[in-house]
Amino acid sequence: MTRKILILSANPKATSRLRLDEEIREINDGLSRAKHRDQFELVQRWAVRPRDIQRAMLESNPHIVHFAGHGAGEEGLIFEDEAGQPKFVTTPALAGLFQLFADQVECVVLNGCYSQVQAEAISEHIHYVIGIQQTIGDKAAISFAASFYDALGAGRPFEFAYKLGCNAIQMEGIQKHLIPILINTKKPKILEKLVYDSQKEPEFYQWSLYSSVSGFRQRVRLIERVPDGAITFEIKALATESVGVNKSLRILKGRIEFEYKVVFSEAIQPNVYFCMIPMQETGIGRTGLIEVGTNIQADPQNPYSPYRKRFYVPMEYYGENHWYRASISFDFSQIPTAFYSIFAPRINEGCGNPAPAQLLTTNFRAFSLE
Repeated sequence: MTRKILILSANPKATSRLRLDEEIREINDGLSRAKHRDQFELVQRWAVRPRDIQRAMLESNPHIVHFAGHGAGEEGLIFEDEAGQPKFVTTPALAGLFQLFADQVECVVLNGCYSQVQAEAISEHIHYVIGIQQTIGDKAAISFAASFYDALGAGRPFEFAYKLGCNAIQMEGIQKHLIPILINTKKPKILEKLVYDSQKEPEFYQWSLYSSVSGFRQRVRLIERVPDGAITFEIKALATESVGVNKSLRILKGRIEFEYKVVFSEAIQPNVYFCMIPMQETGIGRTGLIEVGTNIQADPQNPYSPYRKRFYVPMEYYGENHWYRASISFDFSQIPTAFYSIFAPRINEGCGNPAPAQLLTTNFRAFSLE
């Protein structure tokens, strides 16, 4: 049976230029040389508008759908309008589309920044979905896609192809190999267990405050969010200092979800992020609880540390008067020294361009998968 791969690409005029032609050429060249090349057919659609998506799905009846372009987190994936300008397609709309084609589509690859939100929604209907947790550069995106389809062309399953794609990024020396995620709903599902809900701890007694300078009261306070009354942390960096809050959780594998708003930031590079941090009891020449990795070369203060799981707030959300939802999945269970985890909203820490900023965060919930 011939398996059709539908590639949907979009790079509107007002967005940063992507090397989509190179990405698709690498995919095509790899499949053309593949051992099982006769089993695949590549269908390409360029400068895709929302209505083009439905038409392409109906015309090609694909088994694999590959999106190449820009993602925008909660706002959706970016396609084009009639004038070639950005046109957002929302997460519910995409999930609804793939629900209609769930009987034929085996895998969806969303090779665009911040597409994890859409991947999670689509996975309700499609068994294998790949999304991107954060930003991903052209070189990493191309390396992942080329190796992913090389593996499929060699007859390997989706799980192997995903791992080979991640390894290709790592082989290039790019510290982004953990950013693509595979959601495989064919595996037996492990039920999530809610282990913490911030709104059931209104005074936040069990949280600790973090600042690289003194003056916590100026930088961290609790406020009541209007109109729903949710208790919210307000975190400020008055200059270039690092500021944040910490919540200790006795889980090593799970997922967190939260709401946030970046009221303002004067940074010219991302300086507001959320992370999960694995902790250990002792370290070399140290006593007490410390972060995993503190005593080795991959120090957590390094922004590319492989230990912290980060979610950087997209800079286009800075200064917007909107609340956004996000989540971070993490698995520290394979780290022998890991003892527990910390959820940590942060401003400036480990960032190359520290600057004043103000962050609001609320409605944090933690789920265990252990």
